[in-house]
Amino acid sequence: MLWGAGYSDTGPDHLYVASTTGTHDIKGQNVDLEGPFLGPAIGDLDGDGQPELVVCSAYSDATYGSGRILVFDLATLALRAISDPVVDNYAWTGVHDFKLEDVENNGRMSIVIGADYLYDGAIEIYRFDSDNTFTRIWTNATRPVGNPFNFVEVADLDNNGTRKIIAGNTVAHTGSGVYVYVYDYPSGVQSWRSVALASGFSSVNGLIVEDLNSDGNKEIAALVSTGDLYTWDGPSRQLRNLLQGTNGTLLSNRASPAGLVLGDISGVGHFLQWGNDSYTETFTRQLATDCDPYGYPPCINGLNVTPDNSLWTGTGSILHQRLAPNYDNVAWQSPEVGNSFGRFVATATRNNQPCVFSSAQHAVVGLTMTPPTTPTPTPNPRATPRPRPTPAPRP
Repeated sequence: MLWGAGYSDTGPDHLYVASTTGTHDIKGQNVDLEGPFLGPAIGDLDGDGQPELVVCSAYSDATYGSGRILVFDLATLALRAISDPVVDNYAWTGVHDFKLEDVENNGRMSIVIGADYLYDGAIEIYRFDSDNTFTRIWTNATRPVGNPFNFVEVADLDNNGTRKIIAGNTVAHTGSGVYVYVYDYPSGVQSWRSVALASGFSSVNGLIVEDLNSDGNKEIAALVSTGDLYTWDGPSRQLRNLLQGTNGTLLSNRASPAGLVLGDISGVGHFLQWGNDSYTETFTRQLATDCDPYGYPPCINGLNVTPDNSLWTGTGSILHQRLAPNYDNVAWQSPEVGNSFGRFVATATRNNQPCVFSSAQHAVVGLTMTPPTTPTPTPNPRATPRPRPTPAPRP
């Protein structure tokens, strides 16, 4: 016998399976995972040369529990393991971001999450081993009060082979502010914090740590919910540029040429190149229409550029792909999946079939990308010109 329970209270919701014979004992129940889901991301976690597909839920147990990490085998899509609730089950505002990064410089990806511990900013890094176990190998030593982390990145900022953990926060209660933080790895010590980027209940809405002009040094770009775009030099941490009033809501890097894509409140994508401590807008594209003028819901759920330089945008319940270099038209789109679809995007080839993976409020979805076939038009007999008779020769 199968039944669902939990609707009548605020506790977790489970599907139960019980025997109809004997003692009628419960044989099992599902894990209650709560969206929006983060990911998926694809990488080799256990060092066997084969990639895994990784997902994280924002919460569990009807939002009373912290998010949980799920690892699937990419080849079979079989679930290998589900972690315990992260941050010791004290991520009260949920998991906001996660990445796969080779933090130990051993060719294996680790799982990096940005969240909170009782509202204070928390970052955790987990190792996943071949025996399907999770081990927490790092967390930040000091946690900013009232500042859950919205975004997290890992990069060698100083060009010395040492990783730094970079994060931008949102605000959980009054008395805190909006900043970008840098933590040392492996010590966990906070080594830098930016000036206050905004006041009140604002947040970092986008964080990119990349070499934006291909000069060998990384930049840190942070988009704030006020629309201001800050850019720092990575090695020196000095502020190089402040672009105000962009109306930006999302930020993505570009594969080639290096630079940024900024999505604004009206659904326009601004393609920016960095040089001489300033941005040049090379072109714009209308990526979404029928946008709410106040940004609720956001016009674009997600903005991602994959290594093949494809631009992926989530709009409403649909994911769109646009091709480089001009991104003029939609080359492929998904069916309608659900709210918030398209924030994260990962692509892979499985069984010689190109696939795309993304997530929504209620689900993580993988889709094959077979291009539509163009039917061969059937000739219209009436449209076929009749042969003209050969005129008789004149005398």
